[in-house]
Amino acid sequence: MLSAGAENLLSSGRVVRAGPYPSHAVSAAEVSFMRLSIVLFASFVSATAFAAPPTPSDAASTASANTATNAPDEAADDLAAELAASESVAQVYVQANAQPVTQPAQPQRLVRQASVYAGVPFFLTDRETLRPGIGFHVRGGWELGWIVPEIALGWQLNLLDAPGNTNLQSVWFSVGVRIQFLNYSNVVPFVSAAFRPSWFSIYDPTIDASTDLTFEPAVTAGIGATIELTQNFGLEVGLQATTIIPVVNEVFVDSRGNGATQIFLYPHFGATYFY
Repeated sequence: MLSAGAENLLSSGRVVRAGPYPSHAVSAAEVSFMRLSIVLFASFVSATAFAAPPTPSDAASTASANTATNAPDEAADDLAAELAASESVAQVYVQANAQPVTQPAQPQRLVRQASVYAGVPFFLTDRETLRPGIGFHVRGGWELGWIVPEIALGWQLNLLDAPGNTNLQSVWFSVGVRIQFLNYSNVVPFVSAAFRPSWFSIYDPTIDASTDLTFEPAVTAGIGATIELTQNFGLEVGLQATTIIPVVNEVFVDSRGNGATQIFLYPHFGATYFY
């Protein structure tokens, strides 16, 4: 309980400090000033606390919140940037390590040709007198792209409808040109045409005698294909049609003794060497 003197002091607005120091009375104005100072200090502390920089934990929380809020957009942007950077790095790597691309060189075609053939000539005219036979020939050509100038030399024999093995023989050569249709495969079709001078004789084995060689001109047209197995070697199949033109009128005549045009076909098979 307060003493009566203290109560009188409080009621009078004065406070007496107890202690070993001399008594000092605090007026109401001083109390009000102290209260105002405390309020101002508290306000300053509060303002300073709100204005202080965020702590690391606060920054991490804020960053996490922002990431969570903007994650879809930022993830798409980051992915696009990473892809662009990866492509740039890949291009730089490829350019730095790229080797020049060279197409394999196509083997150069050899231009010279040498061929050998065997075939069976048979006449389309006067088939009762002139029977099928056998023939051989060789050929040489020089390739100029699709065009091949060529020469050939051959011999053939056809049996005659006569007693024994009497036969018609001929030797011939030709000068002409072949047109070959080059392509990406190893099968090369061709057509050809040539002038073919020929010499004929009749041989009778029973008496081992033959007539003199008689000249008759002829023209030949051919068709066929070469299967080029290697750069140097190929197989060939073809068909020639030859027309013998009667000029001398001593070999092929009709029933009235006039010269008769003869036509025969010559299917053949052979091999060609390219060099």
